[in-house]
Amino acid sequence: MDIISAILPAGAEGIELSHTGGEYELYSELKIHNASEFHRHQVLDEHFRFSKLDKYTSLSTFIYHNYVQALDSIRTNEDFLHQFPMSPDDFEADLSDEHLYLQTAASKRKEDSVEIDYVKALLELEDAEYVLCSCLADSLTIS
Repeated sequence: MDIISAILPAGAEGIELSHTGGEYELYSELKIHNASEFHRHQVLDEHFRFSKLDKYTSLSTFIYHNYVQALDSIRTNEDFLHQFPMSPDDFEADLSDEHLYLQTAASKRKEDSVEIDYVKALLELEDAEYVLCSCLADSLTIS
């Protein structure tokens, strides 16, 4: 009969893993005594399930804080915003402008990369000319 006794430390540092030969090994932070392979895998599954939940909790907290910040900004600038009445059509127009901007920004990247390659080529040419001049100067001083 397999008996499991695990001592789990608090926090994400609780489990350290090493991937060797297709097997995951548990290290000193997590002590599993007399555990079957099933129980070892069960502990690993629980660890990764927790880390996924922890990730979503962090993301939810981030979104919530951004929402609160947006509400505070609206509340702070309420008088200013009342000077500019907006309709849903205005938001749709802003959305289409944003899409157009993002498409333009994406296409500029290709042009920018060509410009960057051109500048790199110019720098390489400058370096090659310097090496050539130094080699010619050395050959003239030697003869």
